[in-house]
Amino acid sequence: MRIALATAAFLLSCTSCSTPSFLASPPAEDVVFVIVDTLRADHTSLCGYARPTTPGLEDLAAAGASYTCDGRSPASWTLPSHATYFTGQTIPEHHLDSMVKPDWSGIDTLADRFVARGYTTVLVTANPVLVTVPLLAKGFQKVLAAHRLDQWRGPMLARHVRAALLDAPADKPLFLVVNIMDAHDPYPEIPADARWLPPQPALDFQVRDETEEHDYQRYMKGEMSGEQSAAWLTSVANGYDWGVRSADDTVRGVLAQVKKQRQPAHEARIVIASDHGEFLGEHGMVRHGGWLWEPVMRVPLIVADTRADHPPPKLPTGPFAMATVFDLVLDGKLPDKPRPVVAFSSPTADGINHGTHGVSMWGHGGDKVIWTSGVPISEGVFAQYNLTTDPGEASPTEADSTASLTLSTTTQVHAYRSHVDWRNKHRADSNEADVAALRALGYVAPEPNPAGELP
Repeated sequence: MRIALATAAFLLSCTSCSTPSFLASPPAEDVVFVIVDTLRADHTSLCGYARPTTPGLEDLAAAGASYTCDGRSPASWTLPSHATYFTGQTIPEHHLDSMVKPDWSGIDTLADRFVARGYTTVLVTANPVLVTVPLLAKGFQKVLAAHRLDQWRGPMLARHVRAALLDAPADKPLFLVVNIMDAHDPYPEIPADARWLPPQPALDFQVRDETEEHDYQRYMKGEMSGEQSAAWLTSVANGYDWGVRSADDTVRGVLAQVKKQRQPAHEARIVIASDHGEFLGEHGMVRHGGWLWEPVMRVPLIVADTRADHPPPKLPTGPFAMATVFDLVLDGKLPDKPRPVVAFSSPTADGINHGTHGVSMWGHGGDKVIWTSGVPISEGVFAQYNLTTDPGEASPTEADSTASLTLSTTTQVHAYRSHVDWRNKHRADSNEADVAALRALGYVAPEPNPAGELP
């Protein structure tokens, strides 16, 4: 099915245009990979949310794009999730979940592989962490990056995409990766004419300010009254939802620029994913960090193709491993053997990312198992949840040691313990300047109140 993405409704194809005569044959299709940072599935209208947060993604689905609302992010924050998307490997394999730099000389990233196929590779990122940690930019021939988390939002990001594509060779296919930060805090002002949300000023959690406590720090430490918490969390949810709507508009603008700069000579495969979700008060938490609860782990995935004879692959129902994004971006199809639906939480000793060392796996019928490390790490515990009967993950039960899901998780736990041992041995290799750079960006949070602890 042909995916129509007009400027008003994501039209990327051009049915009335033909291949320019100076091209002997149509080049390979462009590949566009859009990562909407911090997008949780249950706050998208695409996935049934009551507020109209993602009309653009709904237009894509209505035009024939394949999508799932049951993706599970491979990790709980930006750095390791992007590393999995770019390499096809999980944390125990790629080792990139802190400022300890692993050796990727033997790893071909998506960008490396597309260069080998003759593509022009371009990265435009509103999230500076993708260049603060240089390995994530490996293989990209052109890189444009913001300097702050809130710098390139709304139409500004699309303008940078336009600038990046102006000199892209017309006779070569394009691999374009765009990271969109509109749904990440700090949240923008909600204007008076928003209609479906009350107006409110911009909301900045001030996570970088260690000189005094702001509402975010007070909430996380349990220092607010119940009434204060409820009012503040309402403003947080409103700010987040407005950020999601802005991100949806930005996706539309980015794809419109791709259409303008690249067609009619190039059709495109398009993958739109998120690296993780966001806490909005669940489990006593706000933002994300090193935790494996559903608000952070459950994310949407959309796959489209503008070529008339290349319908996007149908995504399976039930929990879906977002590590499969690597396969969908690289070859436009699902792998022959489904990837395990596994995720890892990765706190860091440098204070960038708080949380617990943890591993989670999902099965059918709503079953989910979380392993949480102890002190020492080997003294961890398993807990089992049923997301059908307990969607808020409030009532863990003891995991059945003979169940296949628990046994599978045990295998992943062994791999993760080996990774933690590796990271501890190489901790001295981390760059203090890089750590300081991430802390300055806001990749830091106070320890949570007891309500946020895993069982």
